Amino acid sequence: MLGLISNLKVDNVLAVKQEQKDYRQSEKNRIERLQLIQPFKLIPSLAKTVVGRDVLLVDDVYTTGATIRHAARLLYQAKAASVKGLTLAR
Repeated sequence: MLGLISNLKVDNVLAVKQEQKDYRQSEKNRIERLQLIQPFKLIPSLAKTVVGRDVLLVDDVYTTGATIRHAARLLYQAKAASVKGLTLAR
């Protein structure tokens, strides 16, 4: 996916909290996806890079929007000016 945005500066400021997933997102139904607790954490040493900046989240598949909403919530808490999402498939 990064090949599609190779000319952009990419900062991975979010990390997944849980290393081992219980089961894949594709195995969850809509309700299970919407009830997902915050799966991300902000990397403290990179948090200042989003302050006052416009952030673009890139995700492979948009199903319920839960992933982007969780990520956006953390970025807004870190004082991002705006957060937009770009998904490659729906």
